[in-house]
Amino acid sequence: MSVKKSFGRMAKIYDKYRKADELVLRVLSNEIQELRTMKNNLSMLDIGCGTGNYSIPLAKEFDIKLTGIDFSEEMLTQAQQKFPKGKWSLQDVKTVRFEDNSFDIVLMTYFVQHIQDYDQVLRMVFRILEKPFGKLLIVTDDHDQFHASFYHRYIPRILEIDLGRFPKVGDLANDLKKIGFDVNIRKVTREMRFSDINDVEELVEKGKARYFSTLTLITDKELKEGLEKMKRALINELKSGPIARTREKTILVAYQIG
Repeated sequence: MSVKKSFGRMAKIYDKYRKADELVLRVLSNEIQELRTMKNNLSMLDIGCGTGNYSIPLAKEFDIKLTGIDFSEEMLTQAQQKFPKGKWSLQDVKTVRFEDNSFDIVLMTYFVQHIQDYDQVLRMVFRILEKPFGKLLIVTDDHDQFHASFYHRYIPRILEIDLGRFPKVGDLANDLKKIGFDVNIRKVTREMRFSDINDVEELVEKGKARYFSTLTLITDKELKEGLEKMKRALINELKSGPIARTREKTILVAYQIG
C-alpha cells in the first residue's frame, strides 16, 4: 500500500489513536508565545497537516491564521470539520507555491521522513517564513528513540524501515544550518506505564489498526507475528509487576533570522 493510500485509509481512525502529545504541544506553545510578544496577528502553515491534531489547538490558543496542506483528501476533510476557520488545501509540498515572507510559523509534525529530498522543501520554508524571527518547528524521532517503542522492538521490519526513512536529528540540524537557519533541539520525555493485560490489549489493537504509516508498509504476516510476539513478551513481563518505559520525542526549532 502506498503512503498516500495508507493515510486516506487512516483518516477515520487517526484522531482516535494519534492524539497530540501534550508535552510536545507545550514546547510548541512556548515557542509561539515568544513570537507573540513581538507580533499579535500570527500566521502558520502546517505542512503534512493530517487532521490538524497539533496545529488546530495551537491556532485556537493564539488565534492564529492557519493554513494546512496535505496530500490526503480524507485527512483534510477531517481537519475541515474540526476547524472550519482554517484554510485546508490538497497540495504536494514539492510543487505548492507561496509568496516570500508569507508565514510567521511553519509546522511539520512527523512529516520530514516522508520527503525524499527534504532540502528542496526546507529551502522553500526558509523563503516563505517572515523575516526576521520566523520559526520552523519540526517534530520528529531520532534513531535511538525508536528502541523505546514496543512496536519497533518486536517488529524488526518497521525498525528497519524507519531507520531508513527518518533522517538523523544531527544531520537534519546541520542541513538546516547550511540553508541559513539557527537551530535549537528540544527533547521531551514521557513515562509510559502498563499495569495489566488491558493495557497490552490496547497496544495490540492499535497495532492491528496500523495506526502509524510504517505499519502500512509491512505484510499482514509480519504484522501478525510481531504483535503476537509483543503480546506474549509483555504479558510475561507483567508477571513481575507493572511495566515502566520512557518515550522520548524531538522538536527542532529553526529560527529564521535573516
